[in-house]
Amino acid sequence: MSSTTLTYEKPHNVALASQSVMALSLEDTDYSKSVDRTASVQDAMIHQEEHQQHRLNRLELEHAYLAEQNTHLTKELSFARCTISALRNITTQKEESLQATRQELDRAYFRIKMLGMTLMRQEQQLQQQQQAWMEMIQQQQQSYDDEEAGHLSHRSLTTAAAHQHIEALLQKRAGKEQQRRHLDHQQQLTPPESPRRVDEQGQGLDDY
Repeated sequence: MSSTTLTYEKPHNVALASQSVMALSLEDTDYSKSVDRTASVQDAMIHQEEHQQHRLNRLELEHAYLAEQNTHLTKELSFARCTISALRNITTQKEESLQATRQELDRAYFRIKMLGMTLMRQEQQLQQQQQAWMEMIQQQQQSYDDEEAGHLSHRSLTTAAAHQHIEALLQKRAGKEQQRRHLDHQQQLTPPESPRRVDEQGQGLDDY
């Protein structure tokens, strides 16, 4: 059995129209693809711009943060420098004060040492003076004792001489009294004489 093939032939106009439609369709497709590509490129560009803007914003924020940190660190560094300078000045002043105090202590120690030596010399001089005074006092005491002994001896001699003189006077007076009594006794035994004679005899007795 033979097969029969039916062939449909399109009209020429229809074929042209179809080709035109296909061409338009292809153009539309190409345009659509081009639009899609353009949109995709624009989206990519927008996304890239947004990414760059975001990155720029982040960099700006980081820069601002770093600038703020730099300012803060600069202030802290300046404060630290001022503190170090102040501490250095304080240390220098303390060292100068300690040096001055050390020098003053050295001078005071030297003065105390010299004063101690002076006091030692003065003590030695005082001891020597005290010893000299003691010797002088002993000499004066010895001299006084000797002089007192001499006075006592002289006083003893003077007292003995005075006693002897008094005894001699007493003996002389006793002799006069005895002679007067003897004369009185003789006058009583002899006759009375003239007053002149009596006066002469009395005067003679007084002279004796």
